[in-house]
Amino acid sequence: MIALEQGTVSDVENMGTDIRAFIEYRSGFGNIWFPHAEVLPERDYRVFGAIAGVRYGESPMLQPRGFPRDASASAELAYFVRVADDDEAIAEALYPFVRTREASRIVARGGHYRDEKRDYVSHPDAKFPSWLSGSELLAALASAEIAPESSGLEWQL
Repeated sequence: MIALEQGTVSDVENMGTDIRAFIEYRSGFGNIWFPHAEVLPERDYRVFGAIAGVRYGESPMLQPRGFPRDASASAELAYFVRVADDDEAIAEALYPFVRTREASRIVARGGHYRDEKRDYVSHPDAKFPSWLSGSELLAALASAEIAPESSGLEWQL
């Protein structure tokens, strides 16, 4: 699972973009995804462009697929925040949380998701989630003529 996180600087040209990736594996117990590692790769906008179509003018090999419904609990906790009123947030000691009145504005900006059933919204700084397999990652890098070993230890599979 991959989510792009952009800083909050108002000047978009100078705003940094980070990718937060979760490497997960499927267990034999009920076909559930379990976390293997969380990866915060170095900023390499060539790689970001190849796999997500951002910051480097590339068209991604795969269009964003959204947040996977069967992602691990670790990925969900990192990506979503609770939607609550101030009183509920204080009573339940919620942190982080998004105020109910702000949740629809966050989603309206684009690239965000709301799970109303569980009362979650994607973190305000995390946009355009997607997922891809290891072989799809390697294919995206190859299509952009990026050798996996040249893109940093964090990306080596």
